Amino acid sequence: MDMHIFMSYCTFPALKILLQNYLGFSEPDMGLQILEEIEAVIDKAQMTPADISEVLIKNRRHKDKALSELLEALRNMAERRKKENWRSAREKNSTEVEEEEQEKRALENPKQGCDEEFEESCKKEEEADDEEKLN
Repeated sequence: MDMHIFMSYCTFPALKILLQNYLGFSEPDMGLQILEEIEAVIDKAQMTPADISEVLIKNRRHKDKALSELLEALRNMAERRKKENWRSAREKNSTEVEEEEQEKRALENPKQGCDEEFEESCKKEEEADDEEKLN
């Protein structure tokens, strides 16, 4: 069975619990500077707890390396999200501009915006009306 499960993104308090569980770190054990850097980027990265756990498990024996790789992974993901958001916003804007241009053209020249099928159905209705008038 194929199921999609929505997992919320990891928050800083949840990350502290993961660090304690996987690396045995408590808050005083970790450097204040690295915690501040992680806290600043974790919400922008939008990583799930499973993604973060994967990074921590890789370097479980080297705690400092695990923290530095986690910070690097968070920064990379935050940068990727930023680029994706910028790209999607730009595409959305270009799509909106294109739709506006099509609407303007349709308003300027209504005949040009009509489909051939619509025109044919209108002609058929007019012919049917004309026949009814003759009978």
